[in-house]
Amino acid sequence: MLCAVLEDFRELANTELFTLRDARLNDLELPGVNVQGVQSAADEFKWIQHFASSSDWTLLIAPEFDNHLLHRTSAVESSGARLVSPSSKMVAVAADKHLTAQRLATKQIPVPRSELLNTVLEIPNDFPFPAVCKPQFGAGSIGVCFAATRNDLGSLLTGKNPLLVEQFCPGIPVSVGVICGPKHAVPLAPCRQHLSDDGRFRYLGGELPIPDDLSSRATKLAENAVSALPSIVGYLGVDMILGQDPAGSEDYVIEINPRLTTSYVGLRMVSDTNLARVMLEVAEGNPIELSFSSKQVKFKSDGTIH
Repeated sequence: MLCAVLEDFRELANTELFTLRDARLNDLELPGVNVQGVQSAADEFKWIQHFASSSDWTLLIAPEFDNHLLHRTSAVESSGARLVSPSSKMVAVAADKHLTAQRLATKQIPVPRSELLNTVLEIPNDFPFPAVCKPQFGAGSIGVCFAATRNDLGSLLTGKNPLLVEQFCPGIPVSVGVICGPKHAVPLAPCRQHLSDDGRFRYLGGELPIPDDLSSRATKLAENAVSALPSIVGYLGVDMILGQDPAGSEDYVIEINPRLTTSYVGLRMVSDTNLARVMLEVAEGNPIELSFSSKQVKFKSDGTIH
């Protein structure tokens, strides 16, 4: 994902790029990109603020759990820099899966029924099963489990940390990237998600395009979800389930990722416009037209393209 977005920004005229890299990892093979090695967490924050304060735009990619993304976003904002990724206000909402679901529900956006629980004893008697149990703050399907019955939750709800128990919604898992700015939001081509079938819902990758009827439903649901959130600049990933009803009555938003997602590696392969330029233009409030080819693209969770 990092290499893909850096390659796109590198194609833009009069652009100088800086990125951070854990000093223990191999060097990135990206000519024309200034790579700064970091030795520690404190070192990372020092360089984030240094480059952000001296750059026109800063794009942050980090997981939401343990406030990794929120803390880095706040650090950039404290330096007075401009973000081309979502603000700390947006990250604080989207990183909290329970808060996101509540906010969407108040705006009549369909979400699965869910409860934030500590123990099995707190589960309402009328809660529908099967269900999905997940951390309130998470990313990458870490800690997500399928629960066929109430008894399956016994070993998960230990009382140590609250977990979100969510009604399981059968259907096709789809993600829609949306590039947002102060004047408009631009939905990208919907991607089908490939998830593991072992009850852990591990993300394995995705593919596009999807059939036109599903694409229309997914795009509309993503646009409605984004409109229910705080004012946004940057890339969002809206994860959803598309049910069997062609009218969309069984479609649900599952969560929203306030950052670049793996789908980017596939989307850039079919976009007729450089998506890095789209992010900058939309962030500036400028209109832009997008089109996508019908080329079939499959990608794995590590970004490998087929």
